[in-house]
Amino acid sequence: MEEITLYMRSIVGTILLTAGYMKIKNIHEHSQVIKEYRLIPNSIIPYVAFFLITIEIMCGIGLYLGVYKYFTLLTAFTLLVVYSVAITINLVRGRNEISCGCGGVLGTHNLSWKLVIRNIFLLLLIIWLWFKPFVFGNIENVLIRGNWLEISVIMIILISWLTLLVVTTSKLMSSINTQAQRLFE
Repeated sequence: MEEITLYMRSIVGTILLTAGYMKIKNIHEHSQVIKEYRLIPNSIIPYVAFFLITIEIMCGIGLYLGVYKYFTLLTAFTLLVVYSVAITINLVRGRNEISCGCGGVLGTHNLSWKLVIRNIFLLLLIIWLWFKPFVFGNIENVLIRGNWLEISVIMIILISWLTLLVVTTSKLMSSINTQAQRLFE
């Protein structure tokens, strides 16, 4: 059962990490998608985009490492609820021709009720994970057991992700500043 929990954590973590990464690579496009939803003022879109991307990546890392279980799951759950509500509002408005902006391994599609159903499935998966212990593949357990090989592998992966995050975030912040300046011109 612990292996199944790790597998399910990896699925949700992969979805969030790849979505966040694809959005960072295409921050202008992602900001435009947020604008097309017509739910928030244009002046804060660059900041909201950065915030959502950061949350996706942090939740993905938290699920992979098995740390801050309840905070990570609650945040991922909230994020999916917000996305589902935004999609639903636009579907009710009859605006199904715009991109969902999902990205990552799930791809990007036009808005549809299928996306809402998919998000409900992911929400149920997060609820299931809430009640399962994160024993297998949990960095905290690895540190307690003191297996240096596992610790080294996890640290290499963590340092690689953090390096990627720092490099991409610096590019993203520069892009956000440029985009914000264009909005206020």
